Amino acid sequence: TKTNCNIGEKCYTGRGKAGDVLEVKLLGCVKAKECELVTNVELFSNTTIYMMTRHCCDTHFCNTGHTLPLNTLLSLSLTTITMILTFNRIQ
Repeated sequence: TKTNCNIGEKCYTGRGKAGDVLEVKLLGCVKAKECELVTNVELFSNTTIYMMTRHCCDTHFCNTGHTLPLNTLLSLSLTTITMILTFNRIQ
């Protein structure tokens, strides 16, 4: 979904944690003065509070999907190759 930030706001990717257990990622718009600050964010009605850092950017689609980590790409590649080899043996 495309979002246009208001004047004085920037796009951000927010990353946070509740304790050492649950990681959260948020995307959206935030006031420019709140960029790169660590803040407390309440996300759910059960008052779970997350320490969130909002990393801001100001180019088109700058906070869209990030690239996959190398180990994920390697796992996907090996799985694909294994499936192709297995399929070729069956035929």
